[in-house]
Amino acid sequence: MCGMNNQGGKKSIARIIKEGIVALSSAKLLAQLVNIAAAFLVIRALSVFEYGVWQLAQSAIAIIGALTLPTLENIFLTDMARDLGEGKVGRYRAELRAFIRIVFPLSFFVAVVVFFAAPFISTLIGADARAILMILSASFVLMSIKRIYLLLFSTQAKFASEAGFTFLSRFFYLCLIIILVVFNKFGIIGVALAYLFSAFLPLIVFFPAVLKNIIDLSKIPRGSYSFLETIKAHGKWSLLNDQTGIIGDLEPWVIKYFLGIEAVALFSVASSLYSALGDLIPIEKILRVVFPREITDPDRLSFLFQRTIKYFTWLYALMGIVAYVFAPPFLKLVFPKYLPSLFLFNIMLLRFLVIPISNAVTAALYTFRAQKNLFFINLSKLGYPLTLAIGIIIFGIAGTAINAVVFVFALTAARYYILRRIAPSLSFNFRTLFQFDEKDRALLKREFFRG
Repeated sequence: MCGMNNQGGKKSIARIIKEGIVALSSAKLLAQLVNIAAAFLVIRALSVFEYGVWQLAQSAIAIIGALTLPTLENIFLTDMARDLGEGKVGRYRAELRAFIRIVFPLSFFVAVVVFFAAPFISTLIGADARAILMILSASFVLMSIKRIYLLLFSTQAKFASEAGFTFLSRFFYLCLIIILVVFNKFGIIGVALAYLFSAFLPLIVFFPAVLKNIIDLSKIPRGSYSFLETIKAHGKWSLLNDQTGIIGDLEPWVIKYFLGIEAVALFSVASSLYSALGDLIPIEKILRVVFPREITDPDRLSFLFQRTIKYFTWLYALMGIVAYVFAPPFLKLVFPKYLPSLFLFNIMLLRFLVIPISNAVTAALYTFRAQKNLFFINLSKLGYPLTLAIGIIIFGIAGTAINAVVFVFALTAARYYILRRIAPSLSFNFRTLFQFDEKDRALLKREFFRG
């Protein structure tokens, strides 16, 4: 357990960021390649209507899944990373136990509710999706176990394990889809079963490592901890923040109402392509581990904040240009019936300009336990369905992408304003994007070009 106690002091913060990004991004890149292969089979095999039904079923699961507090680990991640960095392993163990005792029972309850409510939800979708929803109900239990695994990996900066888990889940999904194709058992139900088992198999693979980790933790006396301490530290707002995510999950339903199920499929393909690139570099996840370790050194935290935004803004701009150039031939070759999605995808690429600052600001707000502020900012999402509807009425299907871009820019601006009030030292001058000074040269030479 000594490794746990000293994790924060063995490596520089920049090196932790580098290693985390290399591990997670490499795995995500491989996972995205696997996803492309799986999506190729799924999207080509299903009709546009069937794919729209599949997206609506997943959306329904995500909306109901808000009851499982899907982002609860965000506040546990920050606190547990802080305690582990300070050598408070006993308290870390107690926090993990509390997380498990909250998440698992909630997930099991929601799984039972969804299973029996499947016929009613199916009528809302407008197609027979009862079997799909019954199958997906079991995913709540599997996802709760996955969340426990990933919380352990993240808080201990075991990015390679986290990356491996992510890759294996996608790889198993592709293998199962291929099996369905080979045995001519393809259909929406087959896709749902493949999704379920691809969530289950990585849990088996990583079980020995997680079990050993938990056994090691059990040898440390459990520290004093109550979940009420977390509520007091972060406020009830940290839990209410979970519920604002439901608004985004309503997006497919608004599109279905105004434009039909086929439009849901077109938007989903564009959104999936964007997410495949946008999620490739998990900046926010890594910064939520790194920022709490530097909270006692404001100058270093400010330097880290500014450089993260600077370097990754350029990286995302380059990714956006590459995507703009290569997306048309890719869609034409792989998904020709989804070429109308290309215009939506190109609009969504504008969000790349704000991803780095959005992720850095959000991670900083969690570090300073500003969940109350985040909650009130996120309340603006209540207007998202309305602005989406207005955008569709004015611009047609293009309004779906325009609305997504405008909202991200607005939310980021609001979060940045709040962060500047809480931590004035965490600011970013956009002119520095076009400057390269001695600090940049020294940092890159020390952390990224050293053997």
